[in-house]
Amino acid sequence: QRKDDVTRRGHVLKEAEAAVKQKQGHVDVVEEKIRNMAEEANALDATDHFGNRDRVNAIRRRVETLRLKREDELRELHGEGEVEYFARREYNNALIELRRVEELEPQLIADEKAAMEEGKIIAEMRATQETKSAVRFEKLVRAREQVAVEQHAL
Repeated sequence: QRKDDVTRRGHVLKEAEAAVKQKQGHVDVVEEKIRNMAEEANALDATDHFGNRDRVNAIRRRVETLRLKREDELRELHGEGEVEYFARREYNNALIELRRVEELEPQLIADEKAAMEEGKIIAEMRATQETKSAVRFEKLVRAREQVAVEQHAL
């Protein structure tokens, strides 16, 4: 059962890691676009400031839009990162618990066997004592019967 729990949590962790990688990929793509467009705007501005002004302004507006998109992607990446962190923590905790159980299991089994053996010994001792008590009681009953027979005969 604990092994299944570790396996399930491992799958959740892998999914969370994949989601983080995907979001990081989105952020990287957007940052690359921002860099390329900013370079293009600077190059156009440097070659002919007045002739390319409208085109440069349009590129800079698109860069601003991409920066806003990057901020959204970073927020989503942060959220996915938190999910991954918690999934990793739960996976590690489950793995630690499994190891503890695996370490303790032989000792627990040995303790259980020892307790069962002890219970058998105690049961045998009680049975022996009950048998002895029954024999003594039987002797006492016979002795009383004999005394009663002797007194009746007199």
